[in-house]
Amino acid sequence: IKRDSPSDAEKFDGEDNKFEKYFSSEPGEGD
Repeated sequence: IKRDSPSDAEKFDGEDNKFEKYFSSEPGEGD
């Protein structure tokens, strides 16, 4: 599923360790 990027996507572009910071081993339902 392709979705539009969130409005703050550029803020996170190039950020290090995104996976470690934002990955959840128990994700919610989502969209």
